[in-house]
Amino acid sequence: MDLIYEYSADLTENLTDLESKQDKIKLIQKYIRQIVHAKVQPVPDLREGIEWFNVTKALSLRKHLTNKLVLLDFFTYCCINCLHVLPELKKLEQKYSISDGLVVVCDHFVV
Repeated sequence: MDLIYEYSADLTENLTDLESKQDKIKLIQKYIRQIVHAKVQPVPDLREGIEWFNVTKALSLRKHLTNKLVLLDFFTYCCINCLHVLPELKKLEQKYSISDGLVVVCDHFVV
């Protein structure tokens, strides 16, 4: 996880130096290639037996989300900051579809 955080922070800093959309796309693609080829530990699959909404069956990282960029959002309805993020996630989902490679999974915590 530290590796991806380092890439993310570095990418964010380097993107601010670029003005051209094409240059930004090339830089992002470069970072994605670095992450894909980096030696990272595999992520454990999602726990079985949890309740799912808005999907036809329980999701599995191995079966359904391989080769996808999974944006995992943890939120609660009682957190105003969490609620402010939801419209941004919707914009991302509208801009980048599952066929484009982006899957947004929101995990609601009951507190």
